[in-house]
Parts: sequence; C-alpha cells; structure tokens
Amino acid sequence: MATMPSPLAAIGRTFYIQCTSAGTNAILPNGSETFNGSMGQGLTKITNSAIGKSSALFSNGTNWWVLFNNN
Repeated sequence: MATMPSPLAAIGRTFYIQCTSAGTNAILPNGSETFNGSMGQGLTKITNSAIGKSSALFSNGTNWWVLFNNN
C-alpha cells in the first residue's frame, strides 16, 4: 500500500508507482482527498493488481491526477 503526500507538497511532480509483489497494490490519496479532483471521477483508491502493473500520478498543487493506470 502507498499513500500519496499532499498535492501541495508535491506541486508539479509526477509519481510512478509499480506493483513489485504478488497480490494487489493499493494507492491511496492523502487524507480525505480523491484522485482526479471533482471531475465526477473522485477515486478514493487505485489498485495495481499484478506484478509489473503501474500507475502515474501528477500533482497540480490542488489534486492528484491519474495520467495512466495499466491494470
């Protein structure tokens, strides 16, 4: 499991997260935040379900945006 830092603390940064062990790798936002902001896609969790699956998340200082998630 990985919990993202506050988007404000990581403004302009992209995080790449890859599942490196068997099972499900959960990626959680910071506190009560969601991924993809208020675009109607307020995701509370992203999962990478197998070894080698990955996600990329970008911070604009307010929200984390999912650039890709290759489940």
